[in-house]
Amino acid sequence: MFDMDNAGQEAAVACAEVLPVGKTFIAELEGYKDANEALADGKPSAIISAFWGAKPYQPDGIYTLGDIKEEVLKDVVPGRPWFLKTMTTLTYGRRDGEVYYFGAGTGVGKTDFFTQQIEYDVNILDVKVGCIYLEMPPAETGKRIAGKAAGKLFHIPDGTWTQEELLETYEQLERTGNLYLGGNFASASWDQIKVRIRYMVHGLGIKHLYLDHLTALADPTKERESLEIITKELALLAQELKIVIHVISHLATPDGQTSRGRRSRNAPSLQG
Repeated sequence: MFDMDNAGQEAAVACAEVLPVGKTFIAELEGYKDANEALADGKPSAIISAFWGAKPYQPDGIYTLGDIKEEVLKDVVPGRPWFLKTMTTLTYGRRDGEVYYFGAGTGVGKTDFFTQQIEYDVNILDVKVGCIYLEMPPAETGKRIAGKAAGKLFHIPDGTWTQEELLETYEQLERTGNLYLGGNFASASWDQIKVRIRYMVHGLGIKHLYLDHLTALADPTKERESLEIITKELALLAQELKIVIHVISHLATPDGQTSRGRRSRNAPSLQG
């Protein structure tokens, strides 16, 4: 019956792990930090109840069928759709707690796909979206998303659009209140990005996060190892925060290096 704070409970588990299986019970003293606090409050009965109600120690992550029965019997419902019907059909939509990775060489159109999907989420699905583009200024990202909404290439001075069209579309996006752009993170570490993701979820209520791109967060001295750590933490974040995370990752080249900064001679470039 250790203290009920984090340090006490961690110590209780550490002790239980080295004691004989089936011989260790951990008591839960509800409403009090420790036995002394219960006594000072005139509630020795709380200590007695905790003692006799102690449960056998069992490591986390082991369940009986009865433990998960309620979860198993929940209805399976489709997730939120993609802007492409075929992708929705193939994936049954996007569900909270999932991470989707998009891999391709530089210049193939991954960011363009993201921009189209973000506009769909914001305007059609009315979902709050957090967008972290590590290699694109927020102003350009906003201009490109507005371009998707209007069907215009607002980021290209080709004479096919007017400033009035850009302003009207941009203000329509602004009125939704659904889009938050992360910026100035070119030199940010993964630990810093995690803080911003948590803020976007808890402080701004985002449900869909877009990260472009994962490769920019890798440690160049141990790229594969650092990417494996980040991908694992992204999966845990999605489940913990109950959000959908979309991630772009550059594919590896034949020599084992990522295609960051490279472009295939035959890879098409998508404008928009």
